[in-house]
Amino acid sequence: AYYAADLKQSASELETVSLEHALDREKPVILIDDFLGSGRQVVGIIQYMLGLPITDDLGEKRTLKLSARLVELFRQKEVAFMFAAGLDRGISHLKKFLAKEGLNAKVSVGIPESQLPTTFDSGIYKNERQCSDFQRRCKKIGRELLLNPTRGHDEAWARERALGYGNCGLLVSFPYNTPAHTLTCLWSTGKSGGKPWSPFFSRRKKE
Repeated sequence: AYYAADLKQSASELETVSLEHALDREKPVILIDDFLGSGRQVVGIIQYMLGLPITDDLGEKRTLKLSARLVELFRQKEVAFMFAAGLDRGISHLKKFLAKEGLNAKVSVGIPESQLPTTFDSGIYKNERQCSDFQRRCKKIGRELLLNPTRGHDEAWARERALGYGNCGLLVSFPYNTPAHTLTCLWSTGKSGGKPWSPFFSRRKKE
């Protein structure tokens, strides 16, 4: 809603309202968010809203479930999902889901994955050795921060996310939150080398 409200300064025909209110209007609906990662979260939100089976249980609490009348309106409505930035896999996953459900919806991403800065960009290092040393150090710290067997976060789980979820190594943050696909040591709290770790961009945990 914060991003959408800012748009009203240059596009007076836009109005920020609740989804329930928007569905009762004749106008198309635009849903705006900052980042599209794997796409599983937004698909799960839509599934919950429409009363569909949840394909991926991410352990997040959902609160918005539409009535049967609003579900029908949502299925008929022209909808656009807009993200400030996103990953290719998330775009593909979301588009496939929308098509499968027969929803009249489009997906738009402002900054595609190919243009997102990552820790793998060679231009930010003096040489290949500095690059490999930095990657190795970040992997070690990220694994230590994420390792938590009591929560099911074992060695294998932590290794797959040591450089950010999917090991994407993104160097991306937003005013409200930091994507989990961003370099883990930039957003995760915990301990590294037995000492408390304070990240630059603490990530808000999703309920």
